[in-house]
Parts: sequence; structure tokens; C-alpha cells
Amino acid sequence: EYRFSEGEGLEGHSFGNLFIVAMTDVAGNFEEAVRETSRVLAVRGQILPATLSALTLCARTDDGTVVRGESAITEHGHVREIFLDPPAIQANPDAIRAILQADIIICGPGSLLTSVMPNMLVEGIRRAIDVSPALKVYVCNVATQHGETDAFKVSDHYRMLTEHIKVSPFDFVLANSNTNAVLPEEWHSQPVEVDTTALNGARVVKADVVAEENRYRHDSKKLADALIRLYYERHQMADSEPAVASPGASQSEKVGVG
Repeated sequence: EYRFSEGEGLEGHSFGNLFIVAMTDVAGNFEEAVRETSRVLAVRGQILPATLSALTLCARTDDGTVVRGESAITEHGHVREIFLDPPAIQANPDAIRAILQADIIICGPGSLLTSVMPNMLVEGIRRAIDVSPALKVYVCNVATQHGETDAFKVSDHYRMLTEHIKVSPFDFVLANSNTNAVLPEEWHSQPVEVDTTALNGARVVKADVVAEENRYRHDSKKLADALIRLYYERHQMADSEPAVASPGASQSEKVGVG
């Protein structure tokens, strides 16, 4: 996402957030603003906010300082904890319904502390993801983000996420395997190292998903192909498993083991 690097009142803010703020002012409320944004940008699919309640994203740093607001968090760095203020907010019922009806739930990519994690800190969203029977994939970023995930490896990203949401609901962690590039020094970033094969019940899957023209980003086609392969391979494995019966079960009570 594009962030303003200068300008009074603009520095550090993302264009996307400011666009939504402007649309909210025009439309009159946040929910309608999201719908209008989808229409203006000809978005395929549906965008559903995690919550319709007003809140502030906050962080507690290593020295105990509390920082409020997305841009301030990234600028300050050295974050130990991310939390919402107020902490108890109602999840968007439409978002919960979509999660529970989904065939696959994909978390990421995006700024770990200020984009990915805040959605899962909404209790109703976190609970819906945890209980959903869908295939659940966490997509790890291909590069570290200065001010948020400096020097993080794949395991650090996943540990930070699951420690905050108190569960490890994902079946797979999708990590980039093409990490040979040296990123420009001014980016203050490096490719995220794949340092493990399993993370708290989630299997780490490696694939070349980085964009060649901008190795700070995912290649959307590569990423989509990797996710589709993962989805169908998982279902093929489940379909190939023999049906087994629990002790004492009748023939009609047999279940497939996935």
C-alpha cells in the first residue's frame, strides 16, 4: 500500500485509509463508504469490515510506552503488544457469516501489526475463524517491514500473531521460497527467512510467490496459483482417505478422516 512520505498531517498515513475516510464523509457512514469504495474501484468480490464500531489501534512498546494510531505505531517501532481501544467491540455479523460459509480463509499478506492482526483482535472474528471448518492459510509477508517486523523470520511473524489472538487456527503457513534477492538499502527491509517446517500445529508450505519487479511484494498470480494448488491438494488428500468407522459405529455412521 502507498504511504505518504511527507506532507503536514499526511506523513506516514496510507492512501487507502485516507480514501476510506473521505468516502465515509461523503457517504455518511463507514459501512456505506466501504460499499461505495468497492463500486468506485470495481472490486471483484465483497469487502466486509471486521467491525462497524469506532475504535483506535494501539501498541505497547518495549519500554512500556502506549502508542495510539496506525501511522504512529509504524513510526515508533519496537512494538511488544497490539491492542484495540475499546477492547470489547462487536464483530460485523455479515463478516462472521461470510467466514463461517467460506471454503478457504486466507489471512494476509499485509502489514502484520497494523493490517492483518487488528482484524483478528476483534473477538467475534477470531472465534469464527477458529471454529470454521474451512481450510485456513496464513500468508506470510515476503519481506520484513521497517518499524513493524524488522529482522523477523517466518516463525516470528506467526508467533507474534498467535500470541495475540491466543489460538493457532491455521492449517498452513504459506511462505516465499525465493529469498535470494538483496533489497535496496533505503527500503530498510530484507526477505523473510523460512526457518521452520511446522508452527504450533500449522504446516509451513514454501512456494515462489514474490514479484520479480518489486521483491517487497507478492506476485498476485503466483500467490493465487499457490493457494489454489494448496486448496485442491488438500481436498484430494481428504477424498483419498478411506472412510473409517469409530468403534461400535454402524455402516451408515462412517466418516471420512481428513
